[in-house]
Amino acid sequence: MGLLNEELRAATGADPELDRKLAVELGAPPAGYTASVDAALDLIRHALPGWGWHLGWHADGIRPYASLHDAARTVHVEAAGPTVPLALLRAMGEALSRAPGTSDPPAGSAPAGDSGR
Repeated sequence: MGLLNEELRAATGADPELDRKLAVELGAPPAGYTASVDAALDLIRHALPGWGWHLGWHADGIRPYASLHDAARTVHVEAAGPTVPLALLRAMGEALSRAPGTSDPPAGSAPAGDSGR
């Protein structure tokens, strides 16, 4: 996820090529992850099963932020972004970089459905 984290930090909006790279890297089906909150949340559920999330406004009052935490609440990450999907994906990238045992979701497994929304 190292190079993808850099691309997520540089992204400013929807990016179909970045969506494709995320799907390949995480073994997820293709979707508009950078354009859709629902798709970004599906990818988080796929890559980080059981993790919780929260959305809000960054301290600057302009950008959205996302926070993610594991079920035991031992790992907590936050990230801001120019859009809600990018804030979610940036937080996911940070979580995948920091949380033990989260680097390789099973290839070909589908993201979770709409539960928990």
